[in-house]
Amino acid sequence: MGQQGKHLYQFGPFRIDRNERLLRRGAEVILLAPKAIETLLVLAASGGRVVEKDELINTVWPDTFIEEGGLARNISALRKVLGEDADGTHYIETIPRRGYRFIAPVSETTGGGTPSSRSLAVLPLANLSGDPSEDFFADGMTDELISYLLKIEALQVSSRTSVMNYKGAGKPLRDIARELEVTWVVEGTVLQSGAEFASRFG
Repeated sequence: MGQQGKHLYQFGPFRIDRNERLLRRGAEVILLAPKAIETLLVLAASGGRVVEKDELINTVWPDTFIEEGGLARNISALRKVLGEDADGTHYIETIPRRGYRFIAPVSETTGGGTPSSRSLAVLPLANLSGDPSEDFFADGMTDELISYLLKIEALQVSSRTSVMNYKGAGKPLRDIARELEVTWVVEGTVLQSGAEFASRFG
């Protein structure tokens, strides 16, 4: 399944991509747990209204029982990342006994899904060792390469979640590029030997 173009929420120096589930501050990609990202997306899209605790829990943790403490930890993590003041009134406001409200101005933009000339996807690097136990190393190197490229603001890089669907798929690169709506596809191999490793990209 391909991406459906960019859908961004921008507030202060931050922007979050709803499709890729990535939060950025300038060129920096800010790492957040998946549930914290989901919580931030719900709040950013709320249009300044109060989002009840039950609504947040049911949206972020569907079909899963979780106590309010889990939600509170997500809110605390978001406030730390966003750099709020000690009273928490910069971005997320607590409404006692009800829920939370995103009080910073948010602008929403969408893209049409046409590949940018600077868009690319990094396919999962192939493990050349023949040892399945080394797959974790290949996956880790894939993550490192994607993380490095995401820091380059001029590039549009497909998320790890998107590309991992193509691990071992054997599809033609042209088809993958079309499905992911990118111009370039990077594929490569990796081999670890003792303390050294070799890699090759194509």
